[in-house]
Amino acid sequence: MDNNHRMEHFSKAFVRAYAAPLGFNPSELEYDNDSIDIKLSGKDFIGKYRSPELHIQLKSTADVFNKNGILPFQLSKKNYDDLRGENIAFPRYLFVFILPQKTEDWIIENDTNIQLFKRGYWLSLRTAPDIKNQKSKVVHIPIKNLLSKEKLYEMMAKSSDGLSL
Repeated sequence: MDNNHRMEHFSKAFVRAYAAPLGFNPSELEYDNDSIDIKLSGKDFIGKYRSPELHIQLKSTADVFNKNGILPFQLSKKNYDDLRGENIAFPRYLFVFILPQKTEDWIIENDTNIQLFKRGYWLSLRTAPDIKNQKSKVVHIPIKNLLSKEKLYEMMAKSSDGLSL
């Protein structure tokens, strides 16, 4: 398996690890033609929709945040356009995982636990402007957009109300 496939596989595992304790049901589309790598479905929410979903595009990088606390990430125009817009049923998010350069450093094991390295960050492009005549766009992910179980739950609760972060 090449390194890009390893990063994709590990990113999916990361999302599944966050989703499991929250009771969110992960699923994957047979074909990724709409920039959605994984969906999370919720159940029994009390908002406008009782069965909300999150649609997620996964990316990985070894890059780091700049001195201003921003992770610049190059996104293809197709991915950018698929993730933006307010005329979609469920919120779409870009999740970018910062992984160590060496694959052997992605997981650390000991007698009491397993640690996944490093962290994931999220970005909503729902209200992002169109990028005419560009093949790609550098998006800026703030360090405060750290992915956590609490943030994932908040995203799903917003989705149950027909909203996104």
